[in-house]
Amino acid sequence: MLILSLSQQTSINHKRQQGYSDALAKNKIKKSDSIIVQCTNDNEKDNLIIKKLLSGKKKPDGIFASVEKLAIATYHVCNELKIKIPRDVKIISFSNLRQLPC
Repeated sequence: MLILSLSQQTSINHKRQQGYSDALAKNKIKKSDSIIVQCTNDNEKDNLIIKKLLSGKKKPDGIFASVEKLAIATYHVCNELKIKIPRDVKIISFSNLRQLPC
């Protein structure tokens, strides 16, 4: 599984990555720094980054998007590449959208 990250500078991003690292440690899974993929705030660049990840020889079996916009970009890339979710790749994400009143 890979982590798609927007900013190493924000405390929330750091906490989310720490939670991921803690879960790996708890389950005795070795962590590699190469699992963290730095994305940008540019949608086109992010799509290219994600497409490269999902088109490579070592395709991830899962994507942990630290923000919702990266999960949505991953859905679009999977659709374009005909990658089936969740059969071929699992995608999880935090939601950053604000709740609307009912």
